[in-house]
Amino acid sequence: MYRNNTKVKGVNKLTSLAIAALLFIVGFGSTFAQYPKVPVLSLTGQDNGYNDLWFPNGRILMPRNTEYEREFVVPVFIDNRWAVNQGKYTVDLPINPIKSFQFKLFYDSASVTPVGIETTHPKFAPNSAKLKEPLAKGFQINWSDVVDKTYYTHINNSPTTSNRGHAVVITASTNKSLPNTSLQFQDFDVLLYVRFRAVLNQSEPASNLNSTYFHIGRDSIVYNDMNILQTAPFVEYRDYDPQVAQDFPNPQRPNYNSNLGAVFTGLAGMDNRTKNEPPNLILPGGIWFQYMTKQPLLGFQVNRQIGQQPPIKLVDGRNDLYELVDPMTVDLNPNRNPNPFPNTATRTVEVLNVEAGTLLKDIEVVSDQPWLEFKTLPGQGFQNPIPSLSTEGYIPYIDNGLLGEASERDDLNDIPNDEGGISLQISCDPSKIQAGDDATDNPEIEKTGIYTGYITFKSEYADISPVRIKVTFIYFRPPLEGQNPQGRKLNGITLTVANRDGEVDTLIFGTGDRATIGVDSLFGETAYNVPLLTDELDARFYPIDGNGKEIPGLAPFGMSDFATNDEQVKANSRDIRSSDDTTRSLLFKVKFNPGKDNKDQRYPIIITWNRKDFIEGSSLFIRDTDNGKSFEPLDMWLEGTPVPGEPFAYSMKIDDPRIREFIIEYTPAKIVEYVDDEGNPIINVGWNLLSLPVQPLGNLNPWKPGALNDPYYFFLNSYQQETDGTVRPGVGYFLKYNDTAEITRTFRGTNIFEVSPEVNPVRVYTADENRGGWNAVGAPSVPINVEALDFRAVGSGNRPDKNYMLEHGVWKYVTKEGYKEVNELRPGLGYWIKVDENGYYYFNTANPKLSNEVSSSLAYRNNLKAMSTEIVVSDNNQSAKSLFVSNSAKVNSIELPPLPPSFDVRFEGNTELTNNNEAIIQLTNVVYPVSISAKGLNGTFELTDAATGEYFGTISSDDYSSVEISASSNSIRLNKVEVAEEATLNSVYPNPVLSDAIINFNLPESGNVNVTLIDAVGNTVANIFNGNMNAGSRQVDFQANGVASGNYFVKIEGNSFNKVMRLQVVK
Repeated sequence: MYRNNTKVKGVNKLTSLAIAALLFIVGFGSTFAQYPKVPVLSLTGQDNGYNDLWFPNGRILMPRNTEYEREFVVPVFIDNRWAVNQGKYTVDLPINPIKSFQFKLFYDSASVTPVGIETTHPKFAPNSAKLKEPLAKGFQINWSDVVDKTYYTHINNSPTTSNRGHAVVITASTNKSLPNTSLQFQDFDVLLYVRFRAVLNQSEPASNLNSTYFHIGRDSIVYNDMNILQTAPFVEYRDYDPQVAQDFPNPQRPNYNSNLGAVFTGLAGMDNRTKNEPPNLILPGGIWFQYMTKQPLLGFQVNRQIGQQPPIKLVDGRNDLYELVDPMTVDLNPNRNPNPFPNTATRTVEVLNVEAGTLLKDIEVVSDQPWLEFKTLPGQGFQNPIPSLSTEGYIPYIDNGLLGEASERDDLNDIPNDEGGISLQISCDPSKIQAGDDATDNPEIEKTGIYTGYITFKSEYADISPVRIKVTFIYFRPPLEGQNPQGRKLNGITLTVANRDGEVDTLIFGTGDRATIGVDSLFGETAYNVPLLTDELDARFYPIDGNGKEIPGLAPFGMSDFATNDEQVKANSRDIRSSDDTTRSLLFKVKFNPGKDNKDQRYPIIITWNRKDFIEGSSLFIRDTDNGKSFEPLDMWLEGTPVPGEPFAYSMKIDDPRIREFIIEYTPAKIVEYVDDEGNPIINVGWNLLSLPVQPLGNLNPWKPGALNDPYYFFLNSYQQETDGTVRPGVGYFLKYNDTAEITRTFRGTNIFEVSPEVNPVRVYTADENRGGWNAVGAPSVPINVEALDFRAVGSGNRPDKNYMLEHGVWKYVTKEGYKEVNELRPGLGYWIKVDENGYYYFNTANPKLSNEVSSSLAYRNNLKAMSTEIVVSDNNQSAKSLFVSNSAKVNSIELPPLPPSFDVRFEGNTELTNNNEAIIQLTNVVYPVSISAKGLNGTFELTDAATGEYFGTISSDDYSSVEISASSNSIRLNKVEVAEEATLNSVYPNPVLSDAIINFNLPESGNVNVTLIDAVGNTVANIFNGNMNAGSRQVDFQANGVASGNYFVKIEGNSFNKVMRLQVVK
């Protein structure tokens, strides 16, 4: 530890003694005198006591082995102030750094057995974040386990366990040096750990083996080459400075029964020789190890007065899984939450060690969800090891009877300090929920839902580990209704029901995405388990079906309201229905008890609402439950008594004490996405045949301002305009949009469920008694099959024949494509139907037909078109329409609806199909040039102007040709040309020829063709064409430039034919 080459300073011995005495008087306790010191080892981490962060009751505690062998570490602490202090002594003491050490750790081998030496901290070392690395880290350490019968002799000269005494001999060395602890004051840091394995099992009977004494050997502690228990440092320098003898006295090794005033050299810890009847004998350098006779056991307690009882319980009889019985809840709407932002749900759980006489240590706490956090709450009687919210934490210990006033005293005969229990606040934070990849424009809405997480508690000391708490967290999804001047709060529609005594109940209803008619935890609903209260006002919603009947087994005692943020109830009852349930109006039934005693005197009952809660376009009525016998239905939008001082608040009064229930009939304002299945707007640039997808408030025209015109409807065989700004459900309208107009994508209003003589009446007419009449009609708010359409008679007249309508088909208009027959009516589109009698248009979607089965009439026509030649007419505005030519002589033509105010192509006679070899195509509102082609063509068609006879060209199956028509011809004759058996030269147009002409001819076969102009004696005047041609009707152009006036002949030559025709050129 030191060198012998001491250098004596230039002062005499007497002077040095005087200086030493002065230092002792005025500054022995000063910083100047705190080092060097002989290193001190301790097993308790403290002198004259113990560090209760490591040893809460001054002992090492361990449960016995159960299913597996438990291991633990014994920390060996050191106070190392072995360092040079220049100027403290009149001599320079030769202090060498410590590069090796050796000592013994004694134990009872019948209780524990050593495993090894460690120089890293265990996972749950106290204040691990502030701990230095063990000072022996980096040392080469060897250890051996030897029998040593001197075990325990310094406490008891004749120990009963002497034959079981063992010592772990630890030898360590390094080429560096042992780090110092604090040089200014005594401070114990971990030198190393000795790992042991527990030997006793839980099944073994209690015995004196329950406790064992660890202690550091008192015969040998060696640093470098000096055994500090045998020799004092610097003995040879005492004559030069008396302070050396005081700082480094001769070693003392007192035992328990002698030398009460002696100092324990190189050892620190508890010394209870002067204590009155301590539980165990102990000296510095020692610590007691104690087996607990029972196994610590985790438990939980929730002190919560509201909600289900007990608030926390075991799941399915398992002893390793608890659950918070009531979900933790947060409402997306911050106005429903009692806490300020951020909105979190909190619940306090007391974490317990339920086994008396045990200490549960080293408890690891982990959450499996980022939104599920926890922290400990400080306060009298509670520890606070996890002061901030986290998903992981550490609890040093939880006591049950080993600490505090009721416990056994520690080995200093003192009451061990109890830092208290654990009050764990569980927090659910919706801001830490991750929105899915399919989140909408409002990802916060998409985050609402019902979530499950687990908080896991692990401890090697616990009888059962791990133990989990299951937490159900509901992030309430808001209803669609609500009020807020700066934007809707999404509170739902609020009703208050009050009696004459001023008692008031609040009820909330509305609609929401994913809600049902049942109890929806997602929307804050729960069910009562007790009937209506009789000693106070009590009003509740009761689920009913579309016929007003209560649904058996579904909330038989009514709907209640979850407490938001765990503790605050907003309403006495809550009922949220599906916003997708749009086939009928929604019925909300309220039952109430008017109050205590003399119930008739609690009337009138006042029902109050605020119209700002309503969504524009909806309809709400309050009615009785006996079809108007008790009171007339009241329109909550338009009727009611204004509430003084509360704008938009209205009320109604029930005076009749026999009335104990009422119904709210609510037709939500549906917001329709006016798009097709691919998300594209249904409305296109150009003309559109549309109808109302929902019924707007006041039937105001919803297509303004985007449409360029007031809506056109069809009445008595002519188009009329709605000019008063209103439109009607069930009617089809033509509207035009240009490319700069704002295309309407959404509509707001109530669903159109029915069109009938009683509801939204729409008349249909025949323009001609013999030929029937076409009518433009609208669709309901849900898709229906054409088979669901029907009619009602006007008065005593005949009802239009549904089969007649189906025979003629139901037609929609597609912008730039014209009319197409359909099998299904879609919301928002208009359709053409034909009737044989005057009557009323009718549909009712209470039982809509949604079958994909095609009507027999439509199936016949589709099959007919599939076997026909398809003639495709397209114009320069990218509009196109198909017509069909059938080869069958036994077909009826397919009649098209009246001409639209836009692009249209049809055969003469208003048909889409013909079986004539010659037909006229009528073009309306086309943009030239027009191209005509064919699909599935077998043969050749010749195209000419139906009025002038101008030849346009031919289309045939051989060359997949198309004909382009540049002239503004509104009627085109389509003539099927049979392939001639021999060549013919049909015509030259015009003839006489002024400048240009077209030569038409038929070829019986394909091959080389030579067309020339010859004079009267056979001389070639001009070569017109020479090349290959396919068989059929063909044409070539002839330009007479350079040809003198006169009579000529056109000559056509092929492989097997030669034809001529006279031609005159006139200049």
